[in-house]
Amino acid sequence: MKASIKQRDIIINIKAAKDILSYILKNFEGFVEIGEYSHSPTYSIVIHNSLTNIPSNAISITDSSVKYNPMITFDSIHSEIWLDDTQNLNRNQQLSFYIISNIYSKVLYNNGYIFLHSSCIDKDGYAVAICGEKNTGKTVNQLTLLEQGYNFITNDMLAVKLYNDELVCHGIPYYIGIRMTKPWICESTNKKYVDLALARNFKFKAQGGELDENKFYISPRKLMEINNTEIRSQSTLVAILNPYYNNATEINISKLNILNASKLINSQILNPVHETKPFLADLKTLNPNAMQLSQTKTLNKLLSLPVFNFNSNTNLKSDLQFFVENLYNYQASKNKTTNKSCRFGENEDKTM
Repeated sequence: MKASIKQRDIIINIKAAKDILSYILKNFEGFVEIGEYSHSPTYSIVIHNSLTNIPSNAISITDSSVKYNPMITFDSIHSEIWLDDTQNLNRNQQLSFYIISNIYSKVLYNNGYIFLHSSCIDKDGYAVAICGEKNTGKTVNQLTLLEQGYNFITNDMLAVKLYNDELVCHGIPYYIGIRMTKPWICESTNKKYVDLALARNFKFKAQGGELDENKFYISPRKLMEINNTEIRSQSTLVAILNPYYNNATEINISKLNILNASKLINSQILNPVHETKPFLADLKTLNPNAMQLSQTKTLNKLLSLPVFNFNSNTNLKSDLQFFVENLYNYQASKNKTTNKSCRFGENEDKTM
């Protein structure tokens, strides 16, 4: 069975068994355009169901973050993947999706995209990224906004590229990890996630009376289903939010100055190639100069975006919703006035 996934001018052909390809396409649905096999793809991949006839230059892939210790062999020269020949169909489907989603991110990177460690929401074609260090509230605050009807772009890895002076962004279809901390699961609005976790026999672990970093994984499609919202394949990035946690009873929002905004953005830029994904290093760009130029222009534009720092906790959800709603209202009013896109918080640098 054959198909392709497309994002703007990037096309990836995939050839695999029907059940495996169907699983891959189902998880990419909403993130890309799915179409017929292309005669002029950016990249082509063939997935084999058994470990036979593997060339000597193929490498085995291991990833400690994948609980089932995958047996994958990958040949980047011929764009072919061999999955273990066990009869565990679900395992092979997950392995296929894991490898394809990572190849997709690397192909975007090779074509001049920058990646931010960020979740991201969308409304009316404009995106707001929630960017910051681990455990600062990127997922929790995104869930709060999804409940209000905002659309989903991504949860952890945001691809951004400058097109016609606009920062076009796309999501990578990774599963969302929700930390089931005790205060969070006790909120009535989060009962739907707790019920889903229990239905899947999720085991809550507790230490000293507190839940200890329980992480429950949910697919983007399921997350959209229970929040009655949608996945957006692309949007125009116009602002960045940077959360931090405290127990304050009032929200404090301030626009970062250029220096601090630059430090934040540069600290959260990701490279899709790292020690757990060594196979991606062999996927070379055909035009490194063009890639670097595109990434430089994109970064310069990113550094011009307004970045808002805000404190976050379970008592401030309505304040966050009000602030983000005002951001979008500001964008809409500027568009009506100027008939073109205008960045949030332009010419402002004060506590809000």
